[in-house]
Amino acid sequence: METNPRQSPPPEVERRKYQTLHAGIVYGFAAVVLFIALTVSLQLGLGIGLAALLLLGAWWGVLIVFWSHPVFCRFEMEHEWLAKTRQLPAGVERTLLTGLWVTFYWPLLLSKNIYFWALLAGVGIYYALKLR
Repeated sequence: METNPRQSPPPEVERRKYQTLHAGIVYGFAAVVLFIALTVSLQLGLGIGLAALLLLGAWWGVLIVFWSHPVFCRFEMEHEWLAKTRQLPAGVERTLLTGLWVTFYWPLLLSKNIYFWALLAGVGIYYALKLR
């Protein structure tokens, strides 16, 4: 039985390829936003604590923007990493890794619907106040 050289790759390979592409786009965009936030914090002369909070807020904002997109980003690799971490034996390492993931990626734990309805509510409130 001959195999067709033009045969498409298995779905798992295609899925991984697009996950990697999407991750590159998200983290590339995040790098630019974080660089701008760092520049702003340096220009404003914020202390280290406030600068860290500004950078963390910018990071969460980038995650929320991409996570709320209905089709584009699913952050499957990040969720797989958390699942693997939760399978580690109970101990300090598991607690620290899970805590770090939750600290930096907590917006991904919320449903996409929350962000959709919050966006609609925000637009509605904006126009209600504007037309008032």
